[in-house]
Amino acid sequence: GLYAAGLAAAFVAAFGVAAGGGVMYLLMEREVKAKHFGLLFSRLPSLEFLDTLNRRLVVWGFIALSLTLATGALFTTTLRGLSWALEAKHVATFVAWGVFAALVNARIFAGWRGRRVALLTMAGFCLVLVSFLSSYDLSAAGPGMP
Repeated sequence: GLYAAGLAAAFVAAFGVAAGGGVMYLLMEREVKAKHFGLLFSRLPSLEFLDTLNRRLVVWGFIALSLTLATGALFTTTLRGLSWALEAKHVATFVAWGVFAALVNARIFAGWRGRRVALLTMAGFCLVLVSFLSSYDLSAAGPGMP
């Protein structure tokens, strides 16, 4: 229902912004390592700010994704019993959840920061996009679409 859609929108948005921050982090890191402090350097937030933003967004996105999965599993079990159809979108969503669970744990227990976190965030967001886009039948999008 509306609750699940709101949660899904929240985790997609949080992971999308976190992935965008990851791209900015990698661009900024490249400028710092090359000691090339051009226009990009003066316009983007600091590496520390981007890393902190990533941490917060990934934690909140992970919570929203976990709640979405839990409510979806409860709703599906109520409707169909314990038999679940394993579709590509379900697999992508569970793999994305695993990526973000590993990321949250690596940050907490292994002290991961920076480049690895940015790359893993972007990979997880790609899985979220696969899951999200596979929910729609793009061939039935309307006239002019193949």
